[in-house]
Amino acid sequence: MEIITHPSAKYDAEGVDGVINIFTKRRLTDGSSGSINQLVENRFSQLSGNLAWRRQQWIINPDAGIYHSSNEVLNALDRTDGVLHLLQHGTTNIKSNGHYGGINVAYLVDTLTTMNVSYRYGSNTYNKAIILDNNFGDQDHFVRYTDNPSVKYIHTLELGTAYQITRQIN
Repeated sequence: MEIITHPSAKYDAEGVDGVINIFTKRRLTDGSSGSINQLVENRFSQLSGNLAWRRQQWIINPDAGIYHSSNEVLNALDRTDGVLHLLQHGTTNIKSNGHYGGINVAYLVDTLTTMNVSYRYGSNTYNKAIILDNNFGDQDHFVRYTDNPSVKYIHTLELGTAYQITRQIN
């Protein structure tokens, strides 16, 4: 969209303050592109990638990735109430592994309308393990182990239509 405030004689602008020129055709360019991304931190790492192919009015865009996180927490508690002495040491290990992927297919009906369908899949394995070593003075001593694994799957299907309205104001 273009706003011409002082139109030339080409637009026969006698008595007109301005012209709004709207372009409704866009050249369709075929091609492809993609990227690979990696993130490495001390407690989290991720590897992902995506591709995009365009052929005339069709755009196909798949992507996928994997990740891993690991966190260890250490704690200590020393409590005395005059009679009882509690000494507790704990270790909590939290680990998560997952992968995800998806594909989006879009069809460009015209320059302002897009129809698309996409599917996403994801899986996450989460494990939280806790070890508590409890010592009540010389009387009692016990260790508690807690292991809490879980797996989660995600499936998403989306259908959509988008209409684009563009305005340029000077």
